[in-house]
Amino acid sequence: MKIACIGPGGSGKTTLVDYLVEHKIVDCKKLESVARQVFREYGWTESDQLDKPIQANWEVQKAIFERRQIAERHAGSCFISDRTLLDTFCYGLYRCASAIGDEEYRRLWKQTQLNLSTYDLLLLFPYYDNSRWTREDDKFRQMTNLAYGKTMEVLMFEFCEAMRSRTLLDGHPTKIVEFIKIQDVSVSERARMIERVVAAWDSRI
Repeated sequence: MKIACIGPGGSGKTTLVDYLVEHKIVDCKKLESVARQVFREYGWTESDQLDKPIQANWEVQKAIFERRQIAERHAGSCFISDRTLLDTFCYGLYRCASAIGDEEYRRLWKQTQLNLSTYDLLLLFPYYDNSRWTREDDKFRQMTNLAYGKTMEVLMFEFCEAMRSRTLLDGHPTKIVEFIKIQDVSVSERARMIERVVAAWDSRI
C-alpha cells in the first residue's frame, strides 16, 4: 500500500507518519524526504529561499522534484511518506511562478497527476489555527505562520480537487485515489482514524 501526506509545513504530517510507523499501524516503511538533502547540497536551509533569486529557487525546486521521483521508483509499491510531488510542485509555483514557462508547467502538472494516481491513500492536512503541531525552530526549516500555511493549504487542496474530479488524463482513465481530510485532533486519534481506513482498504483487496 502506498500512502502519502499533502499539506503545508507545520500541519502534523511528519508527526503522524512517524507515529504510524513506530506503532506499526501501517505495514510499510517510511520514505524519507529528499528536500533537506537537496537543500544541503546547495548549501541552503529552507529559510534561505526567502533571500534567493527566483531562478535559483526554481533550480532547487526542480532538483527536489526530480530526486523525489527517483526515490519513489526505488522504494517500490509499499511505503508511507510525509510529502508528495504535489507539495514540491505547489512550493515551486508559490515561490517561482514567473520562472516557469507554460510548457514546463503543463509537463510538471501532468507528471504530478500521474504520480499521485499511483497512491492508494492520500491524507490531506489542513493548516489549523492553533499551536498543536508547532515545531521548535531547528535552524533549518522555514517556520510556517498562519497566513503562509493557509495560502499553501488552499493551493495544494485546489490541485487535489482538480485531480479528484478528473477521470481521464490524455484520454486514459486515471486510477481512483482515496483522499482523506485529517481532522484537528491528537496524533493518537488521527492514527486510529487511519488505522480504520487502512483496515477497510485491506478488506477490499
